[in-house]
Amino acid sequence: MARPADLAPFLQGRAADMPADEVAPTALARYQVVQSGLGAAATQAAAADVGGAEHAGILGPDRGRIKRMDESERQLYAWLAQIPPGRVVTYGQLAQLIGRPNGARWVGYRLAHLPAESKLPWHRVLNARGASSLPLDKGGSNRQLRRLQREGVLVVGGRVALGRFQWNPFRL
Repeated sequence: MARPADLAPFLQGRAADMPADEVAPTALARYQVVQSGLGAAATQAAAADVGGAEHAGILGPDRGRIKRMDESERQLYAWLAQIPPGRVVTYGQLAQLIGRPNGARWVGYRLAHLPAESKLPWHRVLNARGASSLPLDKGGSNRQLRRLQREGVLVVGGRVALGRFQWNPFRL
């Protein structure tokens, strides 16, 4: 377990604008990312892919959006880009990975506002029950779950078994 002194560098000056109960979990999440096998280099490389001008197409047509992204949004898209096919994460899990422990709704909002042309795998993000938060189509199916099924994810009763298909970036 990390000591408080080990966590200080991972707050990146954000402690002043955060509620006290979120400071330690945020620092711990950043610490775990750096200490994991994935490491900071992979996260930074993915963030560069998302934020770099040469890769601006990952979010669809630029329209100046890349320049307006804050650090949390860059980290969100970096983690999202790393989710492998056939694996899923939850909104809350993504929020934890970027250091926003209570940010599941924020993640959902950001994903809901991705441009239609985005190449990010938004469909690999489910709610905490392993179900899609999207409404059913006219035929009673769901495009998110159909995309997951094409990747080999087993969907039963509109839900995915998180124990089997949930991605853990810290497990090799």
